[in-house]
Amino acid sequence: MTDTIQNMKKHTCPTCGGQLRINVERQMYECPFCGVSFDYEYFREDDVLELAARSLKAGEYLSANSAYDFMLTKEPHNFLALRGKILVAANAKSMSEFKQPNYLRTLAYGRVDPAADAALENAKTEHKGYFSKLKELFDLGKEYKDAIAHIDESKKARNEKSKEIQALSREGADPYVELPDPIIKDETVSVHPMTIIKGVIVIFVIWCIVLACIASVMSKNPYAKPSETTTTETSTRVLFVPGVGAVSVGKNNPVDAYTYDIRESQRIKQAEKWEKDHANAKEIYAMLVVIPAIVVAITIIAMVARIYEIKKCEEAIARVVEKQDKIDQTTHSYESLAAEIRAKIGTVFRELTAIDPFPEMVEEAPKGKTLEWGKWK
Repeated sequence: MTDTIQNMKKHTCPTCGGQLRINVERQMYECPFCGVSFDYEYFREDDVLELAARSLKAGEYLSANSAYDFMLTKEPHNFLALRGKILVAANAKSMSEFKQPNYLRTLAYGRVDPAADAALENAKTEHKGYFSKLKELFDLGKEYKDAIAHIDESKKARNEKSKEIQALSREGADPYVELPDPIIKDETVSVHPMTIIKGVIVIFVIWCIVLACIASVMSKNPYAKPSETTTTETSTRVLFVPGVGAVSVGKNNPVDAYTYDIRESQRIKQAEKWEKDHANAKEIYAMLVVIPAIVVAITIIAMVARIYEIKKCEEAIARVVEKQDKIDQTTHSYESLAAEIRAKIGTVFRELTAIDPFPEMVEEAPKGKTLEWGKWK
């Protein structure tokens, strides 16, 4: 690099090192410190643009910007300088980076748009079409940026809904009844309240059936006199002997009437005593039905309350799922839009390349690598 280019790069006077100023009317560069002036030709156009291109490729955007500003002061309509200013504003090393949708959506359009507008305004007539197409490409980049932003927002909203569903699911699991696992020791299983209701009803019905069978057996007085048998005058009386049964008392039976009366009297006393002892049997059986029935009723009421809580959580989950489905539909629509914009970006970039009056030298891709974000990967 020559001393002249070095001085231009630094905007310093080669004589005293002071900051040079441009006198547009005289078409001269002047040093306000030592008074030395230089003709525009002192800094050759090719050298300035070459310096700017090298600085741009090296990522030295401040240096490249100074060189392009220097060039535009001399030649306001210079195509390469106008395009270079856009590249500097976009922090891009080459135009090839603009064909990547993900790169376009990261651009700071607050800087890029003014540079693109200035280029379109100051460009020569034959170059305006190129910069119009470039602005079209940037407009697509903004649309793509917005589409991706909407997709990100939709995905974030969906994740929030998923978390809400998980929270509601945990809340809906609380009303379930935890019972010991019959298979795995020290573990529990969650049982739906409706299952508990069905279970207690079945158990209660079985209990009532068993209790009815016991009551039917236990309610018979073992000392009660059996039904009288029709007898003739010759067959006197019938004696009921516990454990033996009915024994006829008559002239042909060794048991006389006296023994009959004594035993019959004892039987009657025992029967009355049994009846007295079991006088409250019906009340006891009633209590054995009523108390479990009350327990069953309380259990059913408690389980119904739990079922209501579960139902509320399920309805809340259904509403959230419905919202989540709408979010998914929105996400899909923006993803389709983003795909369309990517295709348009590719088309517009090819059209832009086709009308480029000064095509950039395309670096040959290393074997097995592609250009991503200005780097071969």
